[in-house]
Amino acid sequence: MTDIDTWKSALLRLPDDAFFDIMRNYLGELKTPFNKHHLIRRLEAFLRKEETQRRISELIDETDASLLSAIHHLNEPRQQRLFDFFQEEQSYLELHQSVLNMEDRLLIFRDPESGRLYINPLLHGALAGTALSIGHLAPSAAASAKAHPLPWMHDALLVAFFSFLGELPDLFKADGELRKRALRELSERFPALFMNGSHGGRLYLLADTLRRCGLLETDGGSVRVVHETWRSFAALSRPERHMFLWAAAAIGEKGGNDARQIQVLARALGALLPHLPPGRRFSMEALLRLFRIVAGDSGVALTEESVSALVSLDLMIEDRPGAYTVNQHVNEITYPAAERHEAAAVIHANSEITLRPWTPLDDGLVVGTISTLVKFDLYPHYELKKSAFARAARTGWVPENLLARLEQLSAKPLPQNIAFTLSTWLGEYTSVTLTEGVVLTADESRRHLIEHSSELQPFIHRTLAPGIYLLSPHERDRWEKALEAAGIEMVPEIQSFETKRPKAADRVQGATPRLVAASSRTSAPFERDLLHGAALNVPWEEHDFNDDAKPLPARRSKTIQMQLLEELAERGFGPEQHQEIALRIRHKLVFSTAQMHAGLSRKERTEAKGLDYLGKVRLIEQALQSKGSYLEVVERAADGEPHRRLVRPDSLEKSGTNLILFGRILPGDEHVQILVHKIGLVRKLRGTLISQ
Repeated sequence: MTDIDTWKSALLRLPDDAFFDIMRNYLGELKTPFNKHHLIRRLEAFLRKEETQRRISELIDETDASLLSAIHHLNEPRQQRLFDFFQEEQSYLELHQSVLNMEDRLLIFRDPESGRLYINPLLHGALAGTALSIGHLAPSAAASAKAHPLPWMHDALLVAFFSFLGELPDLFKADGELRKRALRELSERFPALFMNGSHGGRLYLLADTLRRCGLLETDGGSVRVVHETWRSFAALSRPERHMFLWAAAAIGEKGGNDARQIQVLARALGALLPHLPPGRRFSMEALLRLFRIVAGDSGVALTEESVSALVSLDLMIEDRPGAYTVNQHVNEITYPAAERHEAAAVIHANSEITLRPWTPLDDGLVVGTISTLVKFDLYPHYELKKSAFARAARTGWVPENLLARLEQLSAKPLPQNIAFTLSTWLGEYTSVTLTEGVVLTADESRRHLIEHSSELQPFIHRTLAPGIYLLSPHERDRWEKALEAAGIEMVPEIQSFETKRPKAADRVQGATPRLVAASSRTSAPFERDLLHGAALNVPWEEHDFNDDAKPLPARRSKTIQMQLLEELAERGFGPEQHQEIALRIRHKLVFSTAQMHAGLSRKERTEAKGLDYLGKVRLIEQALQSKGSYLEVVERAADGEPHRRLVRPDSLEKSGTNLILFGRILPGDEHVQILVHKIGLVRKLRGTLISQ
């Protein structure tokens, strides 16, 4: 909440006509000489009165409360941000007029330097309990008490799928259909991916999601695990991993696989999902509004398709048709209970391993890759296999302290036969080495030149045998110069020979078209602390959504206005004065009989239409002279329908016999030229607290 001095400063910066119009509206006739500071103190005292605050609050309807709540929960936004928030529901012109009305009613004010909108600090306390409730933006109701399934896309599933792909990477035919063997193996080992009549739909969603995360790579129909990306992914915290994973699933094909966009969406989901009360259900509109609040100025949007993806992940539950509640297990998946002290893994003497669902991903990947998946269930089961161990070792998933790490996971010594088997495999794997490089051989007569050259020694990575040295192909330019410096002036060309190494495309056949992409890797690395940043904004508490937390008072707006209009009819004002005061009553600028006085009559026109050409010209000229004025311009389109625009006027120029209004359309500041004689209606709009 801003301070009162900021509000006073904004008043003092108003043009004189706007300033005194405010004072006359709320304080009555003003006596000369005028002292602005004294008038502001009088206005402050007037607004502090309990009766004044009660009357102002009673005139707030649901539309008013929605706008006020948005300004409050969007952290004092600029008008463009407010329009972005409501753009699906109202036009910029409608919103602009609503904001002007709020300013005229002193409910809000605009900082002249930053352009931000603030709740009037003198009224904040009176509005906080009712008009500033999150319930006006996202109404909710009590959800049913039915049990929720566990969200199925999580760390434990990733470990199992990673392990399965190492064993059977050829999942799909060229036309995208699952191969018979793959379908049989997947349905037996991953029943959760085929439950509820999904026919493998979960499998495709999982594969697409992993591709968007850069964890799977596709090329010409083949699928490949990207090990370095998995290592980066495993380094994230558990909440960060799950939010990133779920964001990649929710962003859809239109969102692409750009890591930055996925991270922004993950950050916003991290602000939304864990902070939605599980016991409340929300409409689609309410969910999208809440997301726009937490997303801030990130530019990422949650769509109805995204919500459907969250439902397919069991993160959101469709409690009733069109009404959604967050799965009560979301926090259990992302923030596992601290009191779980059971060992992460149970390693049996028969070579089977059971992993607990909360096993850290980096540990789970080590276990999952040195073994094959038996079945993925609540507690996934694996079996140690020599072939899997060899694959894991080749791709760097077998750490040097493997035995110690497994003992740490199982919280007890390994069974003797398992420790012996793993030690044997480790020894067997390390007994043979393959090193890629350039082999340098030298006759005995030239060896002394090589072995006694200080310039060449840094480039000899290994002496394989007398006169046989291993060099790196990446350092060729440097070691060629070193050889010449050592006295070997004629450096020969590197002899090469053809190998029959199979290409990756030959090893992995076929992939579903849903997986094939021109570029399947993320464009940026994963970032730590991606759940913290500018987009993280949760301006509510769980109790804000309860039915009795923010009770709404009975709205008496229409009744009060009717009473004031009846009183006005008995006052005997002239036609112009009566019309002006009635207009202010309808716009809620007059809320007590004490405000009805002759000084409220306007001294200038604000609207011209039809054949009143000179009136339109005068209004445009007045708007150009008046600081902060806008024009509502209505033209007739070719089909006869009115074309309504909000214009910030720049100039009025003559071209031949025509007058042309030059200005900029809001929002967007697009330049426009409008022939005055084609304008059907022009209305001058000026917020009392509006500035350039």
